[in-house]
Amino acid sequence: MFKKHYSKSLYKEAIRALASDDRPVLNQLSDHALHGNWQGFRELHVDKKDWLLAYTIDNGKLILTLTATGTHDDLFGH
Repeated sequence: MFKKHYSKSLYKEAIRALASDDRPVLNQLSDHALHGNWQGFRELHVDKKDWLLAYTIDNGKLILTLTATGTHDDLFGH
């Protein structure tokens, strides 16, 4: 995951925001629901470039399943 020189500190900040449901930070990270083949998943932008984190939350509990991370091309083939 970090072989593309992704920032571990930005990743940790995103995970902390998810774990604590920090809405202001999640809003800054463009947290949103996905549709189509990814319905039921959510995505946020770990950085302002093109580093995405796709995830699910199990029944609103703090059981976080990190699904994928990468660029739009990596995740969605765009």
